[in-house]
Amino acid sequence: MKNGINGRMIISKKNVNKIFPLSAGERQGSRLDDVGSKGYYWSSTLTANFPHCARRMNTDSSIYRDFPSRDEDLSVRPVTE
Repeated sequence: MKNGINGRMIISKKNVNKIFPLSAGERQGSRLDDVGSKGYYWSSTLTANFPHCARRMNTDSSIYRDFPSRDEDLSVRPVTE
């Protein structure tokens, strides 16, 4: 939380740049889950063996990456290098 807004500060190990993705939750069909407690964000990394899947980042108490199906409705956080 920063200034009363739920999210998580992420600091690059490469260049100490920072981003603050919000805890926007995720949409499962017409249902919206985890708003205010977790943020799920797509990356641009697709899986080689499963092109229907892409890497995502979850920003709850720990940050992890996995490869769910791209038909899930997750947020996108545009970041430039």
